[in-house]
Amino acid sequence: MGLEALSSRAIIGEFYNALEQGTGARWVDMISMFFPDSDQAIEQYKWLGMSPAMVQWIGKRMAKGHNSFGIDVENLHFEATIEFLLRDLRRDKTRQAFIRIAEL
Repeated sequence: MGLEALSSRAIIGEFYNALEQGTGARWVDMISMFFPDSDQAIEQYKWLGMSPAMVQWIGKRMAKGHNSFGIDVENLHFEATIEFLLRDLRRDKTRQAFIRIAEL
């Protein structure tokens, strides 16, 4: 492994490569919804309850109300730092350091 593979940019790039591969839980998309990036300290997500059940239409319409639900999500900062000695990174022929970084 050359010195160019040990730069901060290479380590950050390795982290984002692993992140883009989506090797985590693939079931998340099946049970969740994607919301765009947050730009507030606390995001409020509101949604309506279930749709009313279908009934036979006899006479006039029977309009039903709806329940409002919501959740507030506070944006918090997290960090994880891994420290390696440069000589250990240079001798890392099995890429164990990059594997640890990818696990973040």
